Amino acid sequence: MMKTLTAALFVGAMSSAAGAATFDFVAEAANNERGVVNGMTLDFGGIGTTFNATANGNDAFAYFDDLSGGLPAGLGVCAVIDSGAQCNPSDDDNLTAGENLDLSFDKVIDLSGFSFYNGKHRSLPSVAPTATLQWAINGGTLQTITFADAVATTLTGVSSIQFGHDGTDYYIAAMAAVPLPAGILLMGTALGGLGLTRRKKKAA
Repeated sequence: MMKTLTAALFVGAMSSAAGAATFDFVAEAANNERGVVNGMTLDFGGIGTTFNATANGNDAFAYFDDLSGGLPAGLGVCAVIDSGAQCNPSDDDNLTAGENLDLSFDKVIDLSGFSFYNGKHRSLPSVAPTATLQWAINGGTLQTITFADAVATTLTGVSSIQFGHDGTDYYIAAMAAVPLPAGILLMGTALGGLGLTRRKKKAA
């Protein structure tokens, strides 16, 4: 019984771990460029993601920017959108000085596979190896990191991430997520319970 339960829980944990998702903000913006209001939640591969943006301390809009001159953009921030949810002015659609973008998730995830474009839609860090951004994990303090290091980083146990500006205007093009396997937590609880039950039986 113990072996069967352990095996079943292990399979459940591994199945959960395999459920990777991609946040492809370039694809999200394709033929659907728009700003979204704070508190808007969108689904990316089964991960509910809530967007909040500020510009110089005021409410702003997370902005999905489509191709420009055939070059990709992704997710940025716009201070003002018009009645059609388009950025006004149109060039205020990346993450610039004084702006912050918060993404919060409906499950705890590991994040990796980051990619970025600069304000001219060129891949970072390729065109600016030492350029930096800021980010904060789970409501922590903003930390400065180079785009090169960010691209190579895996963040674990993430429930929210905030992006800030540090001298280079940019778009977030994509990132990848793997939900933490809740099955492992379940397995630990179940095995602990079985161990307690067996001890009681022995004591009796």
